[in-house]
Amino acid sequence: MQNRVFVTMERNTYVVSTDNQLPDKLTVTQSNNQPPLPADLILVSPVYDLTGYVGDKAVSSVQFDPALRLVVAYDQSLVPTNVASLFLAYYDKTQGWVSLGPPEGFIAGEGQVAAVVSHFTPFAVFATLKPLPARFLVHDLRLSSSQVKPGENITITVQVTNQGGLSGEYAVPA
Repeated sequence: MQNRVFVTMERNTYVVSTDNQLPDKLTVTQSNNQPPLPADLILVSPVYDLTGYVGDKAVSSVQFDPALRLVVAYDQSLVPTNVASLFLAYYDKTQGWVSLGPPEGFIAGEGQVAAVVSHFTPFAVFATLKPLPARFLVHDLRLSSSQVKPGENITITVQVTNQGGLSGEYAVPA
């Protein structure tokens, strides 16, 4: 059931475009014009476009009252192992990608997320990541001298780099 979208509309839902036209067809398709993606999020579904039509003409900004319930199934193999959260987001030209919370009482099934939307716009499933634990790399070992006599001191320096996402401590073994 990966990469599928389910839309639920209550009976007597008011549907109108900003052109004050009543759409006679509503579609959900994978987007051909993907909006810019945020650098701090991982895309785990296609970007979908929700579009309303009057005849063969696409109409702008379709609104719903009450809002629609959207459930999106996604490919779980695209979800990183260190995921902190999964959520549905919509794209706004001025705000960018805006996170949506799940509908009240919604219990997510495996490989799906849901949200309530009141207008048509591009949307997709994103993941946020947990920071990786501290991971230290010891490199560039240097000695103050290549030879020492018994009882002489030598200075040893190394570079220690934290390659993880969290802070931590590292003790260089003696």
